[in-house]
Amino acid sequence: MNLEDKLYKEIDEVTEKIRELKSIRLSLIEELRKLRSELREVRTQLSELREELRKQYELLNIKKNALNNLKNIRNEIKSKIRETVEELNTHKNVINQLQKFIRIPVSRLQERIERLEWRIITESLPLEEENKLIKEIARLERCLMKALKAREIRNKYLEVRAKLSSLRLELNDVNNQINSIRNDIGMLKGRIASLKEELNKLKDRANELRESISKLSEKITKVSNEINELIQRRSELFKKIKEIQLMKQKEKEKEILNRLKSRALEKLSRGEKLTFDEFKALFSEGEE
Repeated sequence: MNLEDKLYKEIDEVTEKIRELKSIRLSLIEELRKLRSELREVRTQLSELREELRKQYELLNIKKNALNNLKNIRNEIKSKIRETVEELNTHKNVINQLQKFIRIPVSRLQERIERLEWRIITESLPLEEENKLIKEIARLERCLMKALKAREIRNKYLEVRAKLSSLRLELNDVNNQINSIRNDIGMLKGRIASLKEELNKLKDRANELRESISKLSEKITKVSNEINELIQRRSELFKKIKEIQLMKQKEKEKEILNRLKSRALEKLSRGEKLTFDEFKALFSEGEE
């Protein structure tokens, strides 16, 4: 196998290697495209998760503010309940003191006082009897005042007790709202924790993808450099073949020239006429 054949063989080998490397690079580029596409999707998901997380935090703050407001309202209601209970106990103590006067019929007392006063006015009574009636009227009026006060206190007691019941219902309603908001806050915190976990996983995946993309880009660059080196090597081989072919062509031309020169010398020795090419070859030194 001559040098030219060896060079052609090496060119075939280099060309095949270039083809293989281009196929490998194409596969790497396709893999790189897929990784970049996945990274874009992950970035989109990260953006959506961050926005969702921001909304959840805003909602959590709203719920916390609402909870604090309800706690303040509850404290106010509890304070009112304590004041109301104290007021109720005060009225209850007074009622206990005036318990016997509550059952006294006020209308009958008033009627009895009016009858006694009418007797004093209309009847001519002995002084002793009149003083007795006056004392009785005074006693009955004291009873009447205590009975009226007892009824007034009892009415206030009932009003305060109704107020206390209303406050307790209000407190129960606020407690229910607080429990409901606490449940909402618990759910929001769970949702936030889940979003954070998902966010961290996506961040890790994004980092993995960026690292893989970087390594893959380096591989593609390396393969491209190898391809360029092989293409350059192939060009050099073709150049060498061209040089060899050019050298062969010159040798062939030199051989033809030498044959023409020999023939021209033979013709001259025989005294024959020379052709233009033979004449030219006779005086040529290998150049036109």
